[in-house]
Amino acid sequence: MTLILRVEDTEGRGPYSNSLTYRKSAVYAHEMGGCPISMTQHPDPYQDDALADAWINMRNSQHPHLTALGTRFGFPTAAAYFNWFSTTKARDILHDSGFRISLYFVPDDRCVVASKVQALFDRIKANWVGAIACNSTQDEIELGASRKYSEYAA
Repeated sequence: MTLILRVEDTEGRGPYSNSLTYRKSAVYAHEMGGCPISMTQHPDPYQDDALADAWINMRNSQHPHLTALGTRFGFPTAAAYFNWFSTTKARDILHDSGFRISLYFVPDDRCVVASKVQALFDRIKANWVGAIACNSTQDEIELGASRKYSEYAA
């Protein structure tokens, strides 16, 4: 079982979804939040060596456990989230824009492909177990995730 942290609104839309409004909020969070987008810190799935093959296979309907319909991006750890949105201001912008960090448990580890930076997971096969504010501290996120894990595993 794998824990994934995903930035999303209450409808499950992430800040990089196809909606121009959402894309603007993500770019705004990066630019106005003082954490410019870099391909090292924010690689797309083709440039993330750990995700590239899974992403290509999923996009070509050839991955055995990930589908284009259910696959979403998230973070494998709180540290990865803080690396991606590296300033307090950026995280405050996400929070003020209606985003939160949703916690998902993915029971089948074959439905998750992760690097140190980001993760692909099948949200259809995942269990949403709660949410934490985007402007929480790293300790708050880790503690909240640990509590949810304990509750879920019991």
